[in-house]
This record gives sequence, C-alpha cells and structure tokens, in this order.
Amino acid sequence: MIFTAIGITIFLLSVAGAVWEARKAAPDQPRQIKVLRFMLYFWGFAFVQLIIAAIGYAVLIR
Repeated sequence: MIFTAIGITIFLLSVAGAVWEARKAAPDQPRQIKVLRFMLYFWGFAFVQLIIAAIGYAVLIR
C-alpha cells in the first residue's frame, strides 16, 4: 500500500510541476507547444523523483 501512495504522490507532484513550468512559458505560444512542454516537464520531473525514490529505497533496505 505504501508503494501505491508513493506512486500517486510522484504522479501528482509531476503533474503540478509540469503545469507550473508549462504556464511559465511565453503565453503567445501555440497550444501544441504548450502540450509538448508539459509532457517534457512531466516526464523529467517523474524520472527525477523515481530516481530519488529508488536511491532512498536502496539506502533503507541496506
């Protein structure tokens, strides 16, 4: 159950961070560019958080 909570937290933080970063961009950009920037930031945030979670898990198991 804890892994599910961690996964949902990572997902929500990634979505929030991606929305925040995508909206910071110039407002005159086309919608397609905004969607692509959102996806780029989402996956970037998600992978960084997953790496941090994996390192934390490895340290705790050790």
